[in-house]
Amino acid sequence: DEVLCYLRDTFEHFMAAVEETAEADLFKPGLVPFVGKGTLANWYRYYATHDSFGRNKIYDALLKKKTSLPRSN
Repeated sequence: DEVLCYLRDTFEHFMAAVEETAEADLFKPGLVPFVGKGTLANWYRYYATHDSFGRNKIYDALLKKKTSLPRSN
C-alpha cells in the first residue's frame, strides 16, 4: 500500500509540474536541473515508460501474492 501511495503521489506532483510549464518550455534543453541537458518532454516520456513498467511489476507481485495465499473454507 505504501509503494502504491508513493507512486500515485509522485505522479501527481510530476503532472502538476508539467501542466504548469508552458508548452514551448517543455522542449528547452536544461530547463530544470533534474533533467540535465535533456528536455522536460523527453524526461516525461522516460518517466511514463518507467512508471508503467514499475506499476506492472507491483501489480504482478500483488497478484502472485494473492494467488499464493492459502484459501480458508
